[in-house]
Amino acid sequence: MWILIIVFFLYGGTRLMASENDSLRRLITTSSSRIDRLNARLLYSRKIIPEQMDSARMLLLQAEELKNSSDLLLRADYFNVWGLYYWYRNEADSAITELTKTAQLPVQERLFDKLAEAYNNLGVLYSRGARTDSSLKYLHKALELDQMRDNAKGIAKTSYDLGRIYRSQSKYLIAYEYQIKAVELMRQQKDTLRIVSTLVALGVLSSDLRKVDEAITYYKEVEQLADAYSGNYNKAVLYNNITAYYMDVMNDFEKAEYYARKGLEEANNDLQSQTFLYANLASALRNLGQLDSAKYYFRRAISQAIAYGYDQSLVGSYSNYGNMFKANGSIDSAGFYLNKALNVSEQLGSRNWKQMILAGLASLDSLKGDYQSAYKHLLQSAVLKDSIFNEESDRRIEELKVIYEIKEKDAELEALSEQNQLNQRIIQKQYQVILITIIAVILFLGIIFVLRRSRLKILEKNKEIRSQKDAIQQKNKNLQELNQTKDKFISIISHDLRGPFNSLIGLLEMFIDDYSTIDDEERLTMLKSMHKSSTNTYNLLVNLLDWSRAQRSKIENNPKIFNCHEVVNQVFELLASRAERKSHELINDLPENTETFSDPNLISSILINLVNNAIKFTPKGGTIRVHYIEEANQCRICVDDNGIGIPKEKQQELFKIDSDFRNPGTEKETGTGLGLVLVKEFVDLIGGEIMVSSLPEKGSRFCFTIPKKG
Repeated sequence: MWILIIVFFLYGGTRLMASENDSLRRLITTSSSRIDRLNARLLYSRKIIPEQMDSARMLLLQAEELKNSSDLLLRADYFNVWGLYYWYRNEADSAITELTKTAQLPVQERLFDKLAEAYNNLGVLYSRGARTDSSLKYLHKALELDQMRDNAKGIAKTSYDLGRIYRSQSKYLIAYEYQIKAVELMRQQKDTLRIVSTLVALGVLSSDLRKVDEAITYYKEVEQLADAYSGNYNKAVLYNNITAYYMDVMNDFEKAEYYARKGLEEANNDLQSQTFLYANLASALRNLGQLDSAKYYFRRAISQAIAYGYDQSLVGSYSNYGNMFKANGSIDSAGFYLNKALNVSEQLGSRNWKQMILAGLASLDSLKGDYQSAYKHLLQSAVLKDSIFNEESDRRIEELKVIYEIKEKDAELEALSEQNQLNQRIIQKQYQVILITIIAVILFLGIIFVLRRSRLKILEKNKEIRSQKDAIQQKNKNLQELNQTKDKFISIISHDLRGPFNSLIGLLEMFIDDYSTIDDEERLTMLKSMHKSSTNTYNLLVNLLDWSRAQRSKIENNPKIFNCHEVVNQVFELLASRAERKSHELINDLPENTETFSDPNLISSILINLVNNAIKFTPKGGTIRVHYIEEANQCRICVDDNGIGIPKEKQQELFKIDSDFRNPGTEKETGTGLGLVLVKEFVDLIGGEIMVSSLPEKGSRFCFTIPKKG
């Protein structure tokens, strides 16, 4: 049985010292040295990634001068921070471009730290794109630098990454050596999160190398550490690996079911982990004889794997689902799913999966009495198995040779490191003498410079610089806003539209394929999912078109006098069915003859979005109230709810097109992120202002103003 395993690495976070951040902010605004101000922007931008991506980008743009600095250390740090920024933006190609600029700098001892960072990040990024040759090249360069400067933390991380890459190439012995080195160093550093991730990798490798007892030892330690650790890390991934361990190594399917269900409780929005957990839970239930439940979870795993392109999960789910049908004598269904699994394995180029599936098809052919086809499949499976075995044998010999060379090189690097430390102490003393001389010369020249410059000329020059700086910042801001608008538009089209359609297509395929095997209740559930997906996609298209028209100034403001009370009633009628499903009370507190001078269509669109949001984020039995406030030069319309509220730090992001803040509704309702952006566009169009006040678990109030006529 092949179990679906996710190998992962957990990154520990470090809380930034507030005093250090304050010092950097003061340097940015008050330092008399331009280079110090630019460097402070660079350092501060590194610290606020990924929490404040927009601010980090602005600071990096303001520090652009550093990319041509004569100081190679500043230049390397500038490129590395841009690489980090693009990494967290999931723009791998841009990240690689920036990091390569550092990697191309000359190898100098003072640059070792920055070069090692660039090499390691390039190695990881290339591995994600399946470019293993480039990945290994840069990871080995990073390891060499870290060994030369005796950086235990860097050696541990790079050794882990090398182990992960070599395992992907089925070079298990080499991978095992690197992971052993990594876990020893991590134990010295008492880094629990990294120890857990490396022990999982060692457990998987021990299974690959048929070291069952070692695998059991590693996974037991993982369980103990996971149960004792209370920090924030991806428990869903961890529980999925423990599930696989209990099925594949221990054949304890009850424990496997227990951990799979624990993983699903932790998965939340981690769809990939959720998909693997569905597949592994289905396999555990199948072995426990709970076939109806197993079918249900196999279908869920297949549906999500199709919708989100998780091919590794898909091939395993198809294969195990087909074998379950074969064991129950459902020959046609077994053949259907095993052939689907075979197609996916060929697309992936996974010969191990293909060999196992061919053996399953041979067994199925025998049950059907088609012995000619059974012989053909069995022969293909045997040939493939021999080929895999021969390659593995050759690879083990090659691995032993590489391991010998690695250990020999490690010994040379250790000796070189000791010599470098001695040289470093000598150079340090020389630097001290040179530094004192340079400081004295700089102070002398600085005094002469200050005396020769008049105060008036300094003031005039500063004024001119400030003016130029303000103009550049405004241009940068405008360009940034345009770029964010474009990025959001492309993101919605490429992701938010494609996702629902993929999900709908996957559900329809399963509905058609399994129509005769599922009961009416499951059909109704699937139809409801299709209806919900279609409705969400339609709403996304409507908002997208409205927003696009607003961006191109195609929506006009045509003000006139109208009864605002009636408009609110019309909005309530439109949204009544949604409110009734959640038992909400809609209250129109506007006086019946409230006359307003504005565009009634725009006011209606604003209210639809605000009331719809209130319904979405208010638990069942809530109250949504619309009321009207008369003021001297304007009137104010407010929508109040007693829903889940919005954190204060997120309230200013609600109306921004580049905001990443999205919450599901109280009943997991999804949204496009465009509703409140449209509200802001329409309020601006009528000449008003939009404001929000909210307390978590207390409710929210959204108000917008309408200027009075004349």
